[in-house]
Amino acid sequence: VLICKPEELKKIMGLLNESCPPLHSCLSEDLNGMTHAILEVVAGGIVQTANDINRYVRCTLLNSTRPFLDVVKSAQESLRWLCQRKFLEWSEDTKLYSTTPLGRASFGSSLCPEESLIVLADLSRAREGFVLASDLHLVYLVTPINVDVEPDWELYYERFVKLSPLDQSVGNRVGVTEPFLMRMAHGGPMGSNKTRWLHNKRKSQHGISSGTVNSDDQTLRVCRRFYVALILSHLVQEIPVGEVCEAFKVARGMVQGLQENAGRFASMVTVFCERLGWHDLEGLVAKFQNRVSFGVRAEVVELTTIPFVKGSRARALYKAGLRTPLAIAEASIPEIVKALFESSSWATEGNVGKLSAISLNIFM
Repeated sequence: VLICKPEELKKIMGLLNESCPPLHSCLSEDLNGMTHAILEVVAGGIVQTANDINRYVRCTLLNSTRPFLDVVKSAQESLRWLCQRKFLEWSEDTKLYSTTPLGRASFGSSLCPEESLIVLADLSRAREGFVLASDLHLVYLVTPINVDVEPDWELYYERFVKLSPLDQSVGNRVGVTEPFLMRMAHGGPMGSNKTRWLHNKRKSQHGISSGTVNSDDQTLRVCRRFYVALILSHLVQEIPVGEVCEAFKVARGMVQGLQENAGRFASMVTVFCERLGWHDLEGLVAKFQNRVSFGVRAEVVELTTIPFVKGSRARALYKAGLRTPLAIAEASIPEIVKALFESSSWATEGNVGKLSAISLNIFM
């Protein structure tokens, strides 16, 4: 039984009677995921020899829709690309493929190979000169590489030139240049750049690129990422989401989505660093993950590990002197209710019952 409005009936009948679109393999040339797939099966121990490669590609949907030799050629090109960029190694003695630390980092973090190369380059530069006097450099490193955010370039330029010299140095270090922002703010050739950027983005998400990246495309990607990092850097300073949205002229839902994505990306970068053996950066990024996920300063981040305690509640408890999970565990429910109630966002009598329930959940 299907229940719908009369005006929806035509669309629903059309949907029910419509034929299924044909299946397309994600390993096909136009959505080239062969590189990622080959890395995963080698890192997972499924494929080790040349014969294993042949057996693997015979089991793919692509092999059912394309000539076998073409599929093998695509797999061989992917293997060559992965070996050239040090994701995989071929041993002439054992005749086996094996993963390098970079390959294991890419596999363990679920980053595709081309994203891994970008993250590797960013982290390598950071290890040579990390700006710890500002949160912005760390925020940038945990900001997803390809972000679907189109900045207000005029606003972006105005905000960039008003940044402190320290934060501007972070931007320059990661590849943001004031002349480029000025050109975009004054209506630079956006259309062709955007088209090329989207094309390169799709290619980088699904496999092998041509290896020639336009310098403007690269700068455009970095600038978009840095713009999102600026938004997130305001959140980790505990600036309210509403104020951030107003300052950058963006929707609240988009900001919250960026925050969630950055939290997930931070966990991926943490694993990436761990698999490479870069434990110095692993520790920095791992500790920063909760800060960017919940939008809090460093001193209250420990409290966000408690269930039902996020940014504003963590700050309220911290202000009341409950500054560690142990202190909260030893506090009484009335103390916790009082701490939350005295926070300006909770200071209404109608919320006392709700606060008591939250306090019970915190203890549980």
